Amino acid sequence: MKISDSVFFVSGGASGLGEAVARRVLAHGAGGVVIADLNLGAAQKLSGELGDRALAVEVDVQSTDAISAAIDAGMDKFGRLDAAVNCAGIGWAERTLDRDSKAASIDNYRRVININLIGTYDVVRLAAEQMAKE
Repeated sequence: MKISDSVFFVSGGASGLGEAVARRVLAHGAGGVVIADLNLGAAQKLSGELGDRALAVEVDVQSTDAISAAIDAGMDKFGRLDAAVNCAGIGWAERTLDRDSKAASIDNYRRVININLIGTYDVVRLAAEQMAKE
């Protein structure tokens, strides 16, 4: 893929691997990067550092509406979308049974699945739909 002049949507873009992707694509001449992150303050700080070719948007990848709004914001600023990079994710560790042989809560596991799997797929499908329009 040609990075130069391309516009990227990076979920989890305000820290860690997502931040590294945002910095790297801009360093290689990307036309723009949408820094989509749950932590809007961190996304805005990074965007401010990176300049006019970066846009910070608040996104919870558990929300289809939030992802769509973020893609729309990127389209408004940059006019197109060429690639999506999924870096949003969480980790979780818990014993299946606690010391009293009580089962772990399924809600923690559901949250991991919702963010790491469903959220990733949701970003991919919505970004692909937008790219197909161009």
